[in-house]
Amino acid sequence: MTELAPADLSALIQVQQIKSGSLQSRQSDNQNGDTAEQAKARDAANKFEALLIHNMLKSMRKTTMAENTSNQRAIYDDMLDKNLADSMIKAGGIGVAEQLMKQLHGNNATKNSEATSHTTGDKTATRDHLRLRELAMSINGNQRSDESSGSSAASQPTVSDKGLNRLKMLSRLWGQTESTQAGSTMAKTEFLQSLAPHAKRSAQRLGTTTSAVLAIAALETGWGQSMLKNETGQSSNNYFGIKAGAKDKDFTSNTTTEYLNGKSHNVQARFKSYDSSADSVEGFADFILENPRYSTALQHASNPERFLKELHVAGYATDPRYADKAITVMRQVEQQTSKP
Repeated sequence: MTELAPADLSALIQVQQIKSGSLQSRQSDNQNGDTAEQAKARDAANKFEALLIHNMLKSMRKTTMAENTSNQRAIYDDMLDKNLADSMIKAGGIGVAEQLMKQLHGNNATKNSEATSHTTGDKTATRDHLRLRELAMSINGNQRSDESSGSSAASQPTVSDKGLNRLKMLSRLWGQTESTQAGSTMAKTEFLQSLAPHAKRSAQRLGTTTSAVLAIAALETGWGQSMLKNETGQSSNNYFGIKAGAKDKDFTSNTTTEYLNGKSHNVQARFKSYDSSADSVEGFADFILENPRYSTALQHASNPERFLKELHVAGYATDPRYADKAITVMRQVEQQTSKP
């Protein structure tokens, strides 16, 4: 599969902005006249469209992506798809949000009946979210009952033929979008919680932050979903992609992606095996502290971003984008761990 470089992403966004210029102008005019309730509905519609675009891009990648794609590449591609989806929404989107607004409020979003027939505040936002869900479900012939949706029969959205043709394919992704996101968030939370105590101790030994250590583990294992396994299918507990040395007796052989002159190659390599996740995290600290080539990284360990960059420069990974990926994942770790 051809890689989508940042320059390609920029070009795509520019094309989208040119094509959607008139739409943006109309949206701006509409948004300036939005009531508070309509603004909340529009925000929900935009988020809905962004999720659909993101999932559509992910589905497109699955049809072309090689089975042995590395965890680092998969994480990077997912972040790239999300950024592209967000950028497309900012540039005008593909029209789904506008169609949803029409279904929610009718062609005239400022009708007095809309302003007076419903309560305001959080109740309105909840109602609009439920109606967005209802609209997507109704397209697939799986419309919820009035009781479960919390809205009256008179307020149920009716999908026009034009709207149906426009939304049919994308709306099928709605059902799996929320469950997939919830499952992914839970998996990340469990991954971080299980490693955090060990990562904190190793971070203190290295003089860096816990989030920096967790970021490398998340990047190397796909948030724990793609652990290296031995011939019997047992986990190697190798969370940091550390290769085995000549004296290491416990190891597993796996295919990995290495970069040479900017091009990726699949090679066979031996990776260390550990008895537990705690041993793996401690082994990571030992590996960095005992290798002179990482001395510069240790000098800048108090600055986690610089630490990750210097690890990359010293040869921790051959992927030319490794440092950027690790820093991006570190930001995600910080967001996850800051949640109450």
